[in-house]
Amino acid sequence: MSCRRLLVVLLASACSPTPRADTPSDASAETEAAPVPADSLVLRGPGGVEVWFTDARQATSPDGVPCLERALEVRAGGVGRGVPLLYTREAPTLLGDDAMRAVLYNSCIAGAAYRVDFATISPKRLTP
Repeated sequence: MSCRRLLVVLLASACSPTPRADTPSDASAETEAAPVPADSLVLRGPGGVEVWFTDARQATSPDGVPCLERALEVRAGGVGRGVPLLYTREAPTLLGDDAMRAVLYNSCIAGAAYRVDFATISPKRLTP
């Protein structure tokens, strides 16, 4: 290698940013993800219907406080079906024998309440 080429390589490596000691490398950031909480039963309904917290996502409130928002799954007759597009921070409540009420959360803030029919698992917004 010529001296000129060696000088270019040395200068290029000297100008590249070095990782800071307080910043995790990309590889360690991926492996240090928060542990996923276990599924937990949050509601029992008629006819053996159970509602469970399943998946979780990390969220941050507008003032920077972290929280955990959970997905819901309705289980009956050995079959579990996730409630689509609804993450919450509170246990749902029964609405009669065929549905539940669940509150949607986004960025750690409570939003609209939804009626989730046990037969269709489709959330429908409740009017206040």
